[in-house]
Amino acid sequence: MTQMICRKSGTSWRNLSVPEEIRLIGSLPPIQSAISLDGMGDGARIKIDVPREFVQEVLKLQQLYSGATFEIIIRPDTTGYGK
Repeated sequence: MTQMICRKSGTSWRNLSVPEEIRLIGSLPPIQSAISLDGMGDGARIKIDVPREFVQEVLKLQQLYSGATFEIIIRPDTTGYGK
């Protein structure tokens, strides 16, 4: 299933057809820099470790959403992947 979104390219907007969801399993790495706050306090950067089985989804995320805004929803893993 696809949906249409608008993505800003330079100063113009264009429609892209993208997959409705990109799903993967991930975790915060056990390092101090896993979450970095902007020096001015108005933003943050999050690093996520992703298992090899989901690298294709990570590449899809980079291809479709690099430079664009997208929604992130975090939930506990209920798939049993990490057990």
